[in-house]
Amino acid sequence: ASDVYKRQTQYSAGISCDAAVKNHIKAGVPASKICLGFPFYGRNGSEWPTYKTLVANFINKNGWTRKWDDAAKACYLTNTSGGFITYDDVESFGYKTAYIKANKLGGAMFWEYSQDNIGTLLNKIYEDLK
Repeated sequence: ASDVYKRQTQYSAGISCDAAVKNHIKAGVPASKICLGFPFYGRNGSEWPTYKTLVANFINKNGWTRKWDDAAKACYLTNTSGGFITYDDVESFGYKTAYIKANKLGGAMFWEYSQDNIGTLLNKIYEDLK
């Protein structure tokens, strides 16, 4: 899940990072063994555009507008045709890294290095967790 907490909009993904972490801890997994996922891609229906593609062609471009769900601490894109793309960016990553530290989780994992060829997202994770 990209959302740190449950969305309060019609775009709810179902489960949040917070709910997944709490479920694992409740099942006996030590927090120090849990790594939070950081996607370097988005989801647009059955398509999975890379972060570099999102930056080049979608984020506030070609009729797409970046939106922010403050309850979920997550960004997303919409367009006037009803399109919807979920993804993460530096702002949402900041909430995820803060969550890792506050909950004493094991760390972060990401997929996939080449999908952010200028290092914007990886640098955010590194700077926040070093």
